[in-house]
Amino acid sequence: MNFGTLGQLASAELEDLEGLSDTELIGYLAQVEGIGATDANTVAVKSKAHARLTGAIARKHGKKGAMSVPRTNNINGESRFLTDKALFENRLSQLNKDIVEKLKRGELQICDWSFYAVKNISGVTNIKMFEDGDITSIATTNVVQGRMFPEDHFLATGLRVLTSTVEVAEGATAPADGKGLHFGLPADAVVNGEFKLGQESTVYMEKTSANIFYNPNRTDVNVGEYRLEAPKMFYPQRTLRWEFDFGAPAPANTWMRVEIKGVRTMKA
Repeated sequence: MNFGTLGQLASAELEDLEGLSDTELIGYLAQVEGIGATDANTVAVKSKAHARLTGAIARKHGKKGAMSVPRTNNINGESRFLTDKALFENRLSQLNKDIVEKLKRGELQICDWSFYAVKNISGVTNIKMFEDGDITSIATTNVVQGRMFPEDHFLATGLRVLTSTVEVAEGATAPADGKGLHFGLPADAVVNGEFKLGQESTVYMEKTSANIFYNPNRTDVNVGEYRLEAPKMFYPQRTLRWEFDFGAPAPANTWMRVEIKGVRTMKA
């Protein structure tokens, strides 16, 4: 079925919209979002069409069930419309059969997760945020030796980078660690640099501008957060690699906190 006008989309039955492919639905949604609306009537029709399309997408994926794989994977722009759990379920074909069977039997579950690390970056121009020698410590990192847990498949859907620079009065002692600090938008030295992200020898993001984490005027994401348009799957017992090259030495008494946000498998 073809919906050639904004009015047709706004008045379409949800059942008819659900009959469209994921790619068609997202294509229509992109067209609606691209329509400039100035008069009140067009604004209202556009809003209704948008609600119809997003409702159809939500209902369609809800009907597919917890362990079903959508017909179309790697949907362009899918991370804008699906939950992180649904994005993970889209990629079950990337997991080994044993893991999928354990998910179906309820031995494993999918849960929200964030890998994080905090390090002092004072005066440096390069830092590796996850390393082989790291040990877990509250407010420092939850990754043991930089390595993923056994049977731990993790889909990264967002990245977050924050810094905290502490002003130390003359004669005072600088803080010994980054615990208890308030973190905010990353420092200029960080956002003017680059980073690469991956696992061991596999690189997911190479020489990417760290300016993507500077978002003082955004209200749809958290401070310092970047939502991945192309979510990445991380695999068990492989070392996380997140390395930064700064545009200039970071200020004295500066700590950086990074988070890899998404969903993972873990024992039920």
